[in-house]
Amino acid sequence: MIFKKKYSTLLSPKLATHLISIRHKIHQYPELSLEEIKTTALIKAECSKLNCAYIKDLSPTGLIGCIKGSNPTLKPIALRADMDALPIQEETTLKYKSTIAGKMHACGHDMHSAWLLATLHLLNKYQPKQDVIFIFQPAEEISVGANIVLKTNYLQNVTEIYGGHVDLNYQVGEFVVHDGYISATSTIYNLKLTGKSSHIARPEEGQSPLPALAEIIPMLTTLTEKAPHSTEPIILGLGTIHAGTANNISPESVTVEGSIRSLSEENKNYIINEFKKHAKAIGKNHNLQVELNFTSSSPAILNNQKTNKKVKECLTKEFGKKSCVALKRPNLAGEDFGYYAQQIPATFIRIGARNKNGLIIPAHNPKFTLDDDTLFAAALAFFAIAK
Repeated sequence: MIFKKKYSTLLSPKLATHLISIRHKIHQYPELSLEEIKTTALIKAECSKLNCAYIKDLSPTGLIGCIKGSNPTLKPIALRADMDALPIQEETTLKYKSTIAGKMHACGHDMHSAWLLATLHLLNKYQPKQDVIFIFQPAEEISVGANIVLKTNYLQNVTEIYGGHVDLNYQVGEFVVHDGYISATSTIYNLKLTGKSSHIARPEEGQSPLPALAEIIPMLTTLTEKAPHSTEPIILGLGTIHAGTANNISPESVTVEGSIRSLSEENKNYIINEFKKHAKAIGKNHNLQVELNFTSSSPAILNNQKTNKKVKECLTKEFGKKSCVALKRPNLAGEDFGYYAQQIPATFIRIGARNKNGLIIPAHNPKFTLDDDTLFAAALAFFAIAK
């Protein structure tokens, strides 16, 4: 663990070991979005050991605080980590695996919280020039946490904000600082087709929505082909289908839910409009009532050129020229850090976290694990940016 060793020389081996134990404890006791009560309390207790200008609770969960800089004339910057877990049953063999049935840190937010805490310890000993506001954000997985933070007045003077996410596609010590979109806009859709139920032996007495569904599904796979920005990746994904109550009843309705992922607003709006047009036409042909709703989940993150330049310079100086690597493929995951990036110059970094066995287990998978040394690589990176 080369980065743990480097971190230990700056602070202490005892603290480095303690920070790993904090990360493991958060992993053992995962809490879902807006339920991060114990996680918030644990982090707050750890932050109280630091010389913070203030530590404030967010509502209903989460934490925001400030490490004072040496030059009060400089505008503050912000660092953000998310805290919430996912409703997944863990299937790892980790000694610190989740103790809560049906809940797991399968996206690395336990690591994100731990690396921000580790960064604060560095900033606490080696005072930055400007104030550094730190955000332990709740509810990223349901895309409401960022707006909870933004509705406070704590970020009103912030001129730069930085965040990151673990990525097993990259080695520990590799950082993706992408010039352009680093995450996608996420829009949830809900389609309900309603007809008339009947005995399955007498379908002529009803109006089943299932034949229409058989047309809807292939339509979903073709709508993206004529999107205006044809070179951009775009997904119109199908997540759930719910229909029927018994094997001898032709169902009255069917509900389809999924997500649209795109980089540009133009592509997203094109898909929404085409989806509406085709769904209504199919429903009309089958004499069905059509309800189609779209809910914006999170905006795409477009990294700022100025903050990107700063990050690349800091990381290259800290870790060497080969530390900043190219994005291997477009990332169409949603991330509510995009709300910050809409208001504040921002850079969001993909942070290498691959385990030494080389396995790449995708996020949101019950077998998802991370290399512990990621904690210190990320902490040193954010410290280099913030100091």
